[in-house]
Amino acid sequence: MDNRNKKSDFEWVLSQAADHETILKIKQIIENERKFRETGIQQTGDELIHLNFKGFNITTIGLMTHSILHGLPQLFEFRENYAPTDFLTKKDKILIDLGANEGFYTLYSKIKNPALKVFCVEPNPHALRLLKLNIERNGLKDVACINKAIFSANIKKKLEIIRQASSLSSFKINRDRDWINDEMIEKIDVECITLDTFYDYYAPNESIDILKIDVEGAELDVLRGGIKTINFTKKIELETHSLNLEEECRQFLTERHFKTRGVFELTLENKTIFYQR
Repeated sequence: MDNRNKKSDFEWVLSQAADHETILKIKQIIENERKFRETGIQQTGDELIHLNFKGFNITTIGLMTHSILHGLPQLFEFRENYAPTDFLTKKDKILIDLGANEGFYTLYSKIKNPALKVFCVEPNPHALRLLKLNIERNGLKDVACINKAIFSANIKKKLEIIRQASSLSSFKINRDRDWINDEMIEKIDVECITLDTFYDYYAPNESIDILKIDVEGAELDVLRGGIKTINFTKKIELETHSLNLEEECRQFLTERHFKTRGVFELTLENKTIFYQR
């Protein structure tokens, strides 16, 4: 299980601020989260927030700033505690980031390996906007952004999004979160393609060093539509949100000669699992 606490996350984020203005913004973000935990009232707003950190910059949106407080430390401070040390290396050449969201994972990977070629796939247009801004603000090169969803078939589907929470989208958003109500959720049409269709168009016959999959419950659909691509893939970082999905994905990959290299349990059901041939 993840043994970090909120206080240590907050302290780390504050320690990484590069200027006084960013410190003030982070303190306001922390205060907003404290009020939410006490009252259940979520701060609303869709304004862009620009934060300058030591070594990188982040643009996010008002309602989802808790991703700054917890997502950044998980990647930039604590990842080395749970990820295999040789999972991302200077030798890696190609990364496919499925569910790229605001771009934190891509940013982290490019800092670790600036020569890495990255394909970011994100179906939510509001998250894609932030993704492109974060790529631009950090001067990242050789990063392609693709506004599609990866699924088990080449079809159109309804994607549920929350406009003010651009990092949250799914074919079916989990309503269990305290602050979500049906009035906030919007459904949009998105183009879905299989992982193999993506691979044949964007990276034909390339060896994929890392395939990262975080697609809010559609992970098995991604795998089923990507058998060819998986045969060209060396390492897979997979996030799951249920025990059943975790087991189905593990069985699928085990049958294709992948072995588990590590498991990070954020909660009992929410895990990041590292696979490698």
